[in-house]
Parts: sequence; structure tokens; C-alpha cells
Amino acid sequence: MTKANLNLILKDLNSRSLYELFSSLYEEKHGFEYEGVGFIGNEMHKLKVVLEDYGPENVACAILNCIQRNDRKVSVPYFTAGIKYYLVPDYPDIYWAVKRYGTLEIRKLWNAFTLLDATWLPAASQKAKTKQIKNKLKEWSDAQTKKNARKINTKTKKRIPKGS
Repeated sequence: MTKANLNLILKDLNSRSLYELFSSLYEEKHGFEYEGVGFIGNEMHKLKVVLEDYGPENVACAILNCIQRNDRKVSVPYFTAGIKYYLVPDYPDIYWAVKRYGTLEIRKLWNAFTLLDATWLPAASQKAKTKQIKNKLKEWSDAQTKKNARKINTKTKKRIPKGS
């Protein structure tokens, strides 16, 4: 994973790719490589456990929040112990794209969306505006993270008989 990696597909992350994500975000913020705390197998196991509990999109957003919010050095065990403080309640795929690649206009749109989405008893016009903004943000985030860019090969290979 590098800073310029825009082909990150959140749904396909595993514990190793989450560890690499943690390391790259850590290096991006602090300016030097992340050195694990203790045995790397323990850190991978802890990431695997939170991955199974919360899902890859939520864990990736939580890693982003953990590293952004802490001024001091953090580690994978520290992150996994306090993951509940860094989880995003809704729309982790949109949140990831906004926080990583969002322009000022997109961030303003995200803030407007969160305010409208938090309204307890929204009017019909507020519901419509919330849906419109959500669709716009979803379309933008899909374009940024290239979720739909993968092509599935639907052609079958022709088998050549062995005797030919």
C-alpha cells in the first residue's frame, strides 16, 4: 500500500492488507516506518479478530480514525483494544473516500449529509435531500475507490481435447 494507492477495495481487505494499511498511514503521519510491538503474528491475529467482528470497511475506517486522532505513536494492539472508539456508525465506504480523497466541496457535502441524516423527524423535503446527497456521495466514492472498476471474465475457456 502506498500513499497514492487509489485502487483500494475496502471489501477485499484481509488482516495482512489491514496491517499494511496501518503501516502506510502511520508512516504518512509520523514520517517513519511502523515498527511492530512484539511478534508480528500476534498483531495479525488481533487484526483478524476485529476483522471478523466488524468487517473490513469498518476496520479500515477505524484505522484511519485511530491514526488521525492520536498525536502520539500508536500500535496495532493499542488500536484493537480501543477499536470501539474509532468505529464509524454508518456508511464506512463513503466515509473512507471523503476522509482520504475529499475536496473541500465534498467535505461540505458530507457535513450537510450527516446533519440531515441525524434529524430525528425529518420533513419529506429533508428526506429527499438526504437521499439525493447520499446518492451523489456514493457515486463519487465509488469513482474514487474504483469499486466497480473490476471486470469479471464471463467468457469460458475453450477446451481442446487431449487427442487433437
